[in-house]
Amino acid sequence: MRAHNRARWLALMPAGMAGRMVDLAGVASAERGLGTVWTQEGSEDLNVNLVRFEAGEGVGVHRNDEVDVVFVGVSGSGMVVVNEEKFSLEPGRMVYVPKGSLRATRSANGEFAYLTVHRRRGPVRLASRGGTRGLDRRTQGHRKEVERMKRHSALRKLSDDHHGGLVRARRLRRGAAGEGESPQEVARAFLQFWEKDTRPHFREEEDVLLAVYARYGGDLDTEPIQEMVADHARIRGLVMELAEEAESNTVARETLRKIGEDLEAHIRLEERRVFPLMESFLSERGLNEIGALLDTE
Repeated sequence: MRAHNRARWLALMPAGMAGRMVDLAGVASAERGLGTVWTQEGSEDLNVNLVRFEAGEGVGVHRNDEVDVVFVGVSGSGMVVVNEEKFSLEPGRMVYVPKGSLRATRSANGEFAYLTVHRRRGPVRLASRGGTRGLDRRTQGHRKEVERMKRHSALRKLSDDHHGGLVRARRLRRGAAGEGESPQEVARAFLQFWEKDTRPHFREEEDVLLAVYARYGGDLDTEPIQEMVADHARIRGLVMELAEEAESNTVARETLRKIGEDLEAHIRLEERRVFPLMESFLSERGLNEIGALLDTE
């Protein structure tokens, strides 16, 4: 562009406004998560999400009564079902879904990614509570990870709970390694945290998150959901064992280590796979229902 033409463009362009180019195929191939793996920032009008699923996975049948949606194939191949009519979605293809339609998606291979574009329906930014001073690098990384994912406000409470869970998981691992407090002290502190925070958190996820997901047609047999439920049971069993050890003053470092590692892995599962699945599957109405129910818990 010639200098004088560029100057004219700059003079006409509002301050702070700039275009952006994104290598969607590159983002999709680099991400290993499922569900929403990237969201366009900065637009007050459009909601643009890059969604990725592995073979056989996708979004179950649901109705969107609020906005028209455009699906654009990015990589791999899959299918968009609109009112029982099947449309193949591949790179370079677009499927238009009018509001009020029943829709679903399904991956045909392990690298199926597509873009969804629609008018913005509501806030999706996660507000940070407080600073990061005093948090370990893993927990600060979790904050940045959640902010990058632009967690929906309805899931904010559950995601905020995860920050505290990561801090406790690190404390358990340090106790198992013989650093800092004694195993008995670490166990006592964690069991108090468990009763006050993590046990109610698990119950909210099962009684609210999964219940609303199932109500709107979500598949409870999908792999991330099955892993989540199994994790809850396994961690509960380990905590029962820890409580017995604490009562008899025989806390094993291995028990601390196992709970710390399992709890952190579980939190990563929910942030990277379960929550994105909820955000991509549920309509704004369903997500807001989760938020409202969590507020009353």
